[in-house]
Amino acid sequence: MKRTRILLADDHPQIRELLRVILEPEFRVVGAAEDGETLLQYAQSLQPDVIISDINMPKVDGLQAARLLKDIAPHTRVIFLTAHAEPSYVAAAVAAGAVGYLIKGTTTDLVGSLRSMIGSLPAQEFAPHIPPAQGRQSTSHAEGRPGR
Repeated sequence: MKRTRILLADDHPQIRELLRVILEPEFRVVGAAEDGETLLQYAQSLQPDVIISDINMPKVDGLQAARLLKDIAPHTRVIFLTAHAEPSYVAAAVAAGAVGYLIKGTTTDLVGSLRSMIGSLPAQEFAPHIPPAQGRQSTSHAEGRPGR
C-alpha cells in the first residue's frame, strides 16, 4: 500500500521534528520547510500528496503559499496546523484552498485527524461553524493578514 507523501512547513524546527516523528510510522514525510518560500520550492520539486503547514512563517506566509500552490502543485492538498483559532483565519484558509485546519495543542489524535482530512471530504466540512457566505467574504481579507 502506497503511503501518503507529506511535506511539512513550520518555522519552528522542534515542531517540524515532532511532526516527523509522529507521522512517519503511518505517512511518508518527504521534506520539511522552515519558511513559505522553501515550502513552495519543495512543493514544486517533490509534488507531495499533502502539505501540513503553519500560517505564520517568514518570507511567504502559509495562506499566500496555499494560494500559489494551486498553480505549482495543483494535486497537493493543504492542511493548516496553527495556533490561530480565530474564525477569520479558518475562513481565509478555506478561501486559500485548504482541506483541513487544526489548532496546535488542541488535537489529541493528530494522526487520526490528519487521516480523516487526507480523505476526500470537502474543505467546508472542516470549518462547519463558518457559513459559506462568510468564507467567500473573507477572500478579500486573505490578501493581507486576516483579523488585523
